[in-house]
Amino acid sequence: MNGSSPSSTSKNSMITFHAAQEKLSSIDSLHLLLHWSALNHNEQRHLLAQIGALDIEQLAHQRALLTSPPPPPLPIDPLPTPPSPSTEDLAQGTILLAKGAVAAIILAGGQGTRLGWPGPKGTYPLLGKSLFQRLAERCLAASDRCGHPLPLAIMTSPQNHDETSRFFESHNLFGLQPSQLTLFTQSELPLLTQAGDLFLSSPHTLALGPDGNGSLLTALHTSGLLPRFLSQAIHVLTITLIDNPLADPYDPHLIGHLAARHSDLALKSITRRDPEEKVGLLTLRNHRLQICPYANLPPNHQNLPQAYADIAIYALTTACAQALLPLVPTLPLHPALKAATLCSTSSELQTILAYKFERFFFDLLPHIPRISPLLYPRDSIFAPIKNASGPDSPETAAHLLALAGG
Repeated sequence: MNGSSPSSTSKNSMITFHAAQEKLSSIDSLHLLLHWSALNHNEQRHLLAQIGALDIEQLAHQRALLTSPPPPPLPIDPLPTPPSPSTEDLAQGTILLAKGAVAAIILAGGQGTRLGWPGPKGTYPLLGKSLFQRLAERCLAASDRCGHPLPLAIMTSPQNHDETSRFFESHNLFGLQPSQLTLFTQSELPLLTQAGDLFLSSPHTLALGPDGNGSLLTALHTSGLLPRFLSQAIHVLTITLIDNPLADPYDPHLIGHLAARHSDLALKSITRRDPEEKVGLLTLRNHRLQICPYANLPPNHQNLPQAYADIAIYALTTACAQALLPLVPTLPLHPALKAATLCSTSSELQTILAYKFERFFFDLLPHIPRISPLLYPRDSIFAPIKNASGPDSPETAAHLLALAGG
């Protein structure tokens, strides 16, 4: 298995205690040193490195977002009905897979907290198999059909990277060859209290959170994966979430549709269940396809005669991925209140609601010249696991998986 342990800081981030005091004083955050005298040498070095790595300009931007009113939702135009997968798509995709021109990327940086599960979401068991095992089995089946091992890269977070790595190793990679599986890690941003303050998650650790799937391309580049894929003549990257066990990372129809339409990005869509379903919609804005997230949908979305949902399953050319890299730092940050651990002045750990800041892949769509959506029957490709119970829960996912023969 390829990959290396994550590091949210670097040796270049190390600063002295005095420099840390000055830096924290300039951003009203001296409280981060409250437990200093009780820390051992290694804990002190860890905290100093995190403080040294703090981007003051980025922090100011995060704080400003908490006091700025969100932009009003813009009216959206409905998208014409996308085409369904075709036999031409299947033929083209099968050829690309057989040539070894496709690699699958899985977004798996999340924890199973909302499901009441103590580990990475990918370790969650569903009908007797973890989500990671189901993913590995799909990869093995597609590799058998192609006659060679297909690359599989999993984006973790610093919070779950080591546990994810141990999980795969303890299960002998579920039969995958070590050379075909790579784990790489996304970056993080500081969490903020509702008052806009930095805080500690332990006496020696700054509270940080993964910075969203919008950082995917940067993580692919800094890990060396994107340059490696380009050197190996891999032309297509599929992108899939770990919490949808019906998703096929090697779907030849989607891959072939990308090639047949000479597009930069192809994406899967489904018909929205009802106006209350919390999914982003495929829309037209200035005659260009965009994704409007559920939180930003304008009032007129309930009156659309037909609405097509984005389910975060994409096929992207590696050439387009390379071209988009410089734009990633310019993507908007989206703040959202999430449960987080705070270390109190008495070193007690408390659960609070704090702001997490993320960039999202869908914000890159306005910069992608040629985008082609495909419409699928929802029950064949969409069984999300987002909630502990009710809609989009393990119970509903298990039902859909069983219907699909899984």
